Amino acid sequence: PTTKSAFSNGVCLEGCESYMNRVYDQLILMLSKYYVENMNYREEDARMEADNLLFSRDLTVRTTMNYGMQKNALKSIDAVLSDKDELATCALVSVDSDTGNVLAYYGSNTYLDMAQHPRQPGSTIKPLYMAYLLENNLADVTTVVNDARFDVGGYSPPNFGGKYYGNVTMRETLTHSLNCASLRF
Repeated sequence: PTTKSAFSNGVCLEGCESYMNRVYDQLILMLSKYYVENMNYREEDARMEADNLLFSRDLTVRTTMNYGMQKNALKSIDAVLSDKDELATCALVSVDSDTGNVLAYYGSNTYLDMAQHPRQPGSTIKPLYMAYLLENNLADVTTVVNDARFDVGGYSPPNFGGKYYGNVTMRETLTHSLNCASLRF
């Protein structure tokens, strides 16, 4: 349930553009499929008809976005990006773990929706693994490991920039997203 509409009278609220574009794309796919399967439209005609329907009718589309959470997510993103250069970007997807509903969604501050484009999970796994260690009292944020070249079955994952930091805490490992130190935890 939303607390406020993200898209009203053809105007999208600031910070909701990626989410609304994603919703639009999904609606076009759903409606096009319906037109093809149930009304024998050609694929191209079905897409045009779906697009016309979405923009020519007074439709209400309910989504799972929580606008309060979306605004808080945008504040967090602004805080993170405020001290970065203009090339820095951020993406965020917040999902209700019980229902799978998307509650907040931010694609990026560029034309490309970074939340939608697949890429390797890479460093996003590190905090999850570290959270497991913390929750099970197997380590804490001050636990120290050596960040040095590390070989795993003939593969040695480099840190960004190829720099190694020596003895580092878990906090420093996460802050700098250190690959080799992470493997040692």
